[in-house]
Amino acid sequence: MKKSTLLILVYIFSFKIVLGQNYTQLVNPMIGTGANGHVFPGATSPFGMIQLSPDQGIKGWGGCSGYQYNQNTIVGFSHTHLSGTGVGDLGDILMMPHVGIKSDTVFFPGKTNFTHQQEKASPSVYEVYLPSPKIKVRLTTTPRVGIHEYTFPKSAQAMVNINLIYKIFDDWGKISEAQFVVENDTTFSGYRNVNEGWAPTRRVYFVIKTNKAVKRITSNIGNYEFNKYLSSKVFQRGRSKDSNMNLLFETSENEKVILKVAISAVSVSHARINIAEAKGWDFDTFVDNNNRLWNSYLSRIKVEADPVVSQLFYTGLYHAMIQPNQMAEADSSFFGPDYKVHKSKTGKYYSTLSLWDTYRAAHPLYTVVVPELVPDMMNSMLQHNEHNGYLPIWALWGTENHCMIANHSVPVLVDAVFKGFKNIDVEKTYDAIKKTLTLDHHGSHWNSWQYTKYGYMTADSTGGSSVSKTLECAFNDWCAAQLAKKLGKTDDYNYFIKRSKYFKNLFNPTYNMMWPKNTDGKWVTWDAYKTDYAGPYTEGNAWQYIWSVQHNPYDLIKLFPSHKTCVSKLDQTFSDTTKITGGVNDVTGLIGQYAHGNEPSHHIAYFYNFLGQPWKTQKLVRQILQTQYTTQPEGLSGNEDCGQMSAWYVLSALGFYPYNPANGVYILGSPAVNKAVLQVGNGKTFSIIAHNNSPKNIYVAATKLNGKPYLNTYIRHTDIQNGGELTFIMTDKPVKKQTLIANLPPLN
Repeated sequence: MKKSTLLILVYIFSFKIVLGQNYTQLVNPMIGTGANGHVFPGATSPFGMIQLSPDQGIKGWGGCSGYQYNQNTIVGFSHTHLSGTGVGDLGDILMMPHVGIKSDTVFFPGKTNFTHQQEKASPSVYEVYLPSPKIKVRLTTTPRVGIHEYTFPKSAQAMVNINLIYKIFDDWGKISEAQFVVENDTTFSGYRNVNEGWAPTRRVYFVIKTNKAVKRITSNIGNYEFNKYLSSKVFQRGRSKDSNMNLLFETSENEKVILKVAISAVSVSHARINIAEAKGWDFDTFVDNNNRLWNSYLSRIKVEADPVVSQLFYTGLYHAMIQPNQMAEADSSFFGPDYKVHKSKTGKYYSTLSLWDTYRAAHPLYTVVVPELVPDMMNSMLQHNEHNGYLPIWALWGTENHCMIANHSVPVLVDAVFKGFKNIDVEKTYDAIKKTLTLDHHGSHWNSWQYTKYGYMTADSTGGSSVSKTLECAFNDWCAAQLAKKLGKTDDYNYFIKRSKYFKNLFNPTYNMMWPKNTDGKWVTWDAYKTDYAGPYTEGNAWQYIWSVQHNPYDLIKLFPSHKTCVSKLDQTFSDTTKITGGVNDVTGLIGQYAHGNEPSHHIAYFYNFLGQPWKTQKLVRQILQTQYTTQPEGLSGNEDCGQMSAWYVLSALGFYPYNPANGVYILGSPAVNKAVLQVGNGKTFSIIAHNNSPKNIYVAATKLNGKPYLNTYIRHTDIQNGGELTFIMTDKPVKKQTLIANLPPLN
């Protein structure tokens, strides 16, 4: 056997990938690390607690993930990061290798230059060479443990700085307490408290183990050598905001020092339990294990497409699987929104729930790709409700930060119930939804009394986002009504279905737009092109919010003077290039007034299907796929937002999208892949084939489902779960044949 053939077989066997495909090689974590994406490039595990990534000490909005591609310095490597959010937080337990000390007390290495030519990133391992100290850094993870490998030059003063006061986003949050304990010359532990951050209160515990004995420690309070002053468990760094330690080693040339860091939200004891999942000291074995784990998820969709589409697709799938984060400890304990420790009834507890973003496409994607995780995600929301008094709005590190508007746990839960997921208590789910939607919650920006009394949120007393809140709450009410109907709760159904129509109360026939209205019923004077964080539209303008009626597009169409007027308004949304005013950072990725860089626009291109003009959806979807996503660091036109931006790409590239993400219906578009095979559970697969597909052949001439002509402009979730084959016949010219009303997407 030839040596090259043997190597290929060994490679295939080592990763156990069907057809020899290592899907992590198709992922480029640098996509989105540019100006708008706010993602991090470091190593993580699917839905894991640890995100081990470089930090650059960037201040302000551009540094939400701790890293931005246009910077060429690193201050260290911390263990927790947010993927693509518009607000920064985390950055826990920063570590930085260096050589030499500057004093007898403490040395914080500060910023170190690096070049992207000496940096590599994949889902399972991150590498960078730091030329000034001449240290090669490699990082990988298990779900709860970060593993560092530092290759040092020969030195009597090889050091690792441990910084307990660093945090992402200096604009807020403070370290109220920190502690570092030396247990012996290879084991260290401690914690830090972070208050007044995005997550209101966090305590991060850690245990650090090294593969090599530490000879010396320098700190703010002195210089200590193990053989003279330190014995097991006698040195304890006091509680202080100044906790900053250096572990000193003696190294030979190219010696690898490995550190394993386990974290916990509960206690040092739990961190000690968590570290047990990282057995041994072979760094490459950890990388291989993490690689296999990522491949087990990424391989659930096998696509055939041109190289650019393939890279964007698998990078998008990877981004969508970074969060929600599994925050339950190895023994099922978790830190809850009441700031107490609880035991998970299911053994799992997911947090980092950016629901205003992810309810739209990321959670529907999970129901297709990782269905076994969905019940645990849903039960995590119900456990959050149990300890918080209402369902999560934006959950971070087990706590509630109340970011964004409405409560979009509701559609996520309703979607899971109607898709038939087991191990979810439906009555308990409905009770949580009803309570959430009918009580006033100060922190959730929600006033049920006002909404019910006026039939809309009033512009003069709501405190901003009155139009957006009305529209999004109406959608949630529709979701609640469907579940009430399923459970035979007729009075509740009537109550919620009535409120679901409140969007009609803000349709201004003068402008054919959703418009702010005061308590007295009078329209507010407003500029339709204006964005304002304190204005009536959340992270958008009036143009984008015309179409925010995901649950009832047909009644929205009827509000216009005519079908033709509605079509014209939608056309204008994509063609009007009038400058958008105001200072909202998130309104990016513009096609006319459509802003793909932010979530309120994400369903709009699919609205043409409800108007009987699917060819316009097909054209726009392919335009968005081709122009709003690239393989460059600036390859995301807006914040990744915990998987939503990428989930839009993944689903749209497959050829469908959940316009209403709670009714089990996907609207057909224009697939960017030539073929895809989805593992949908129970040994079944669902295949998508696009014949004659190309960058020019963007229109759908015909479709088939399981070999039979298919005239509908939608497909149901059950069609996918049952397995089968959806075929698109592509062409370069729009097919404008009359679409029958019977073939238009249903409401449920």
